Amino acid sequence: MPRTASLKPVKVNVRGEDRFLVHVPKDQSGKPQQRRYFRSQSAADKFAKTLRDRRDQFGKSLSILTVSRTVEAAEVYATLEAAGFLELGLRRVVAEWLEQRKARESSTTWQSLVTQYLAARSDRNPLYLTQVEACANKFNLSDRKLVDITVADFETELQKLTAGARRQFIVYLRAIFAYGIKRHLLTVNVAKSLEAPRQRRSEPMVMTLYDVETLLYVAQKEDSDLLAYLAVCFFSGLRPGGEALRLEWTDIREGKIVLPAAYTKKHKRRVIDVSPNLAAWLAVCPDQKGRLLKMDKWTLDKRRAKLCATARVEWHQDVSRHSYASYHLAHFRDRETLAQNMGHSNPRILETHYIGVVDSDSAELYWRIVPQQATGQMDFALTESP
Repeated sequence: MPRTASLKPVKVNVRGEDRFLVHVPKDQSGKPQQRRYFRSQSAADKFAKTLRDRRDQFGKSLSILTVSRTVEAAEVYATLEAAGFLELGLRRVVAEWLEQRKARESSTTWQSLVTQYLAARSDRNPLYLTQVEACANKFNLSDRKLVDITVADFETELQKLTAGARRQFIVYLRAIFAYGIKRHLLTVNVAKSLEAPRQRRSEPMVMTLYDVETLLYVAQKEDSDLLAYLAVCFFSGLRPGGEALRLEWTDIREGKIVLPAAYTKKHKRRVIDVSPNLAAWLAVCPDQKGRLLKMDKWTLDKRRAKLCATARVEWHQDVSRHSYASYHLAHFRDRETLAQNMGHSNPRILETHYIGVVDSDSAELYWRIVPQQATGQMDFALTESP
């Protein structure tokens, strides 16, 4: 039976100087037997005690390692070696697994995160909150743990959407995950790995003079409930899917539209001068109390589509806002005022999108579009329908 190393320092002379030698056996270092020299006995004693403690601990560990556990440990090492992770060591692998396990057990669900996010953003525009909730519910992840959610859980449904809707959904998802990270509910923003389609820059969709006039005249005759809404969209540049939906008649006073910060996309109050032709359209609108538009968005989309079909014009997202900006810039040539009216912090964005889209002659006629008189005839001849 081999003799157990004493692991006690021995005083030796090395080149005329006293040193303290500690023999390190192979089973302690994992390497061939070593010799460690120290200048002081205290340092040698400390090192030797560490070795003795490790040897004693090794003996205790052997007492809890049954044959089956020893075989299992050997199999684990073989698995790590086959996977190329042997250098990590069993202790690190187990520690990381335990950390992931604890994270999963303490992880909240997707539905809980969405509920907390919506509650924290309760001061935002109701339409925004509705859109975020609809986005979150589209993926059927309500009871899924956050740590179990991957990019694949979103990609299939996102591929079914148009490019624009896909970009917007990814924005919402990234915001939800970022909130979760801020609240220490998760550590990784999975949505950042979602690839949003590139937005292609194109000419803004602008209605012709004939189409704008026709749509408003048809609304005046066929569906006056939409008239005030359409008028402020075309002649004040309000966002048709947000600001114009929330506008109250009391927000229009003393020749101005006063948009409270709660209405606007960037939560900043805006004041827009009411043009003479907009004032004329508002004057002929019925029921000038409460909201300009007294219907929900679903009803609006349905009735506006019917109105456009009757007028034989096409409605595109934000077409009224793009029309307002293009005709305003071409006629008044006042970038500062236009940027302020539209809620842009930098007037230069107008140069990128709206300069030269329409000519000045058309722009002059745009601001002369007024309601039909009792005769039902147009006040002046605009561009003929193509």
